[in-house]
Amino acid sequence: MKSLQTPLLGFLLVICFCLAECKKGSQASCGCDSPTIQSLDSVSGTLQYDSLDKAYVVIIGVPGLYNYYFICDTTSTQIKNITAGNHNTSYGVSFSGNVTNYCVPDTIVGYFDSRYCIKLTNIIKL
Repeated sequence: MKSLQTPLLGFLLVICFCLAECKKGSQASCGCDSPTIQSLDSVSGTLQYDSLDKAYVVIIGVPGLYNYYFICDTTSTQIKNITAGNHNTSYGVSFSGNVTNYCVPDTIVGYFDSRYCIKLTNIIKL
């Protein structure tokens, strides 16, 4: 019986250690609360409402090579002033902000398109 207790005790210690390590790194690895991976300054794009994700997104690029920047705080006054609550229209904008990783589901987005989250520091209608 003693020979069974030693491996079991070792296994339980490894599990406890792993769980403790997971709690230490509590910062999200993706989404709006994850670390900034890039800062953008005065970039031109198209603001539109994504009805599938139910979020505003700024799109830059060309067909097949789009970057989608999902806006973290869509309740901001700046977004409301640009869209006036109209979800069916696209707007030319210039925007700045801090980019974070998007939590991508296990599906193909398309071509070489990329998705990110962005914490806007400024956005204006062109």
